[in-house]
Amino acid sequence: MDPSGKINSATGIVTVAFAGINGSFTAADFHEWGTTFMSLSPFVLILFLIWRMSKLDKQHSECTANQIKTQEQLVLAYRAIQDVQIRRKLPTEEDFCAGNFDLAHHAKKET
Repeated sequence: MDPSGKINSATGIVTVAFAGINGSFTAADFHEWGTTFMSLSPFVLILFLIWRMSKLDKQHSECTANQIKTQEQLVLAYRAIQDVQIRRKLPTEEDFCAGNFDLAHHAKKET
């Protein structure tokens, strides 16, 4: 054991070096830092929950947009079953599956 290790073990001081910065901490210092971190932990939890809720909100809005496209496709399919004129104006299968069609254009009856 080197001399500084003997001094640290006798006094209870721990030396920490990080990115060229050295610091010496006693047990009381660690206790104070631990108390500080524990008192701030509810704020960290709140920030994490806010971040997670924003991610869930984004996922929900994407899901809602996809649901609207699916509903439009179902309405068009139903109207096509009910009316022969609409069946003649149906989009291609690729456009139908991709949702690349205007429901108002395809679903209106020709008079």
